[in-house]
Amino acid sequence: MKKKRNLASFFAGVMTVLLAFGCLTSAMAASGEVTYNFANVTLNGEKKISAGSDITVANGEKAPSSILYTDVAGGKTNYLPIRAISELLGISIDYDSATRTVLLDSQDEGDWVADGYNGYVVDPNGEKTEVPHLSD
Repeated sequence: MKKKRNLASFFAGVMTVLLAFGCLTSAMAASGEVTYNFANVTLNGEKKISAGSDITVANGEKAPSSILYTDVAGGKTNYLPIRAISELLGISIDYDSATRTVLLDSQDEGDWVADGYNGYVVDPNGEKTEVPHLSD
């Protein structure tokens, strides 16, 4: 009787390992692939961000200039940092944490940013001019 119990325990263990391995393999197959800094970004024919390079964010740290997600079916989705794109296009960007909303707006005369945030107007030559704060 003891041999039957040991054999049943052995098969239960084998089935558990196979089930766990099957779940792990399925999860890995469905995860897709992520590639960083793969793309060049141009504006009006002029290269603004080079493939293989990071961008420097407001606090001085480096971040990927582009992210490519390839799903298991081979479909590709490109992600670019919204702050870098808004600065290239001369569009102000802000964030409302209460509503978890990214705010984009054209940079007209009289634009301002909330205290504690920085906004810039980027001219066609790439020169940044800081937008005044509310308290200015």
